[in-house]
Amino acid sequence: MTTFLLISFFNKKADYRFDKIAKSFWKFSMFSIYQGILVFIIAIPTIFALSIDVNYFNNIFSNYLLIFIILAILFLIIETIADWQKLKFSLRKKHDLLFINYGLWKDCRHPNYLAEIGFWYMMVGLFLCDLFLKNISNNINYLFHLLWLLSPLSFNIITINITDIPILEVRQWQKLHHNEAYQQYLKQTSCVMCYIGKKGPIKKVKNSNHIKK
Repeated sequence: MTTFLLISFFNKKADYRFDKIAKSFWKFSMFSIYQGILVFIIAIPTIFALSIDVNYFNNIFSNYLLIFIILAILFLIIETIADWQKLKFSLRKKHDLLFINYGLWKDCRHPNYLAEIGFWYMMVGLFLCDLFLKNISNNINYLFHLLWLLSPLSFNIITINITDIPILEVRQWQKLHHNEAYQQYLKQTSCVMCYIGKKGPIKKVKNSNHIKK
């Protein structure tokens, strides 16, 4: 993902999501503080992992842990493929398509975020099965490790409801709402969850008056 973001930055030279924020000192300051808090929350699992007795990890590998590791790697691979497909599409100088609707993007409007969310939930499953269930009966201090859950939960809430997906959906609608192919793609393709997820414009697009009545 880091490589994808770096390549995108050097090609676009800007990020439309931060253009308005960068022009205001107070908005930029608040955004920087918010980013710092978010980084700390996301780092909570690592902080707790470093606080665990090293002897705990001697016998940590088991069948269910191996399953979680395999699934986590699978989600990471899916996210990488989705980002690579989007990057190749964005770098094309002449587009015969106005939006990407092939590959992993055929059945999901945001397969990269779907994979990342899935990766985080694999970490939650690993925590519940390996750390919490094994130790809660022996040491009440492990209850504090429930704070571990703040990391994936906050990430998912922010990504799906506040930033990232809502911003991308609104921007896409502004550019392509007159395009019939895009309208069809919007109606037939789930926003995040393939096949079973919500289809059509998201709530923020509707509430922002981008859909004219």
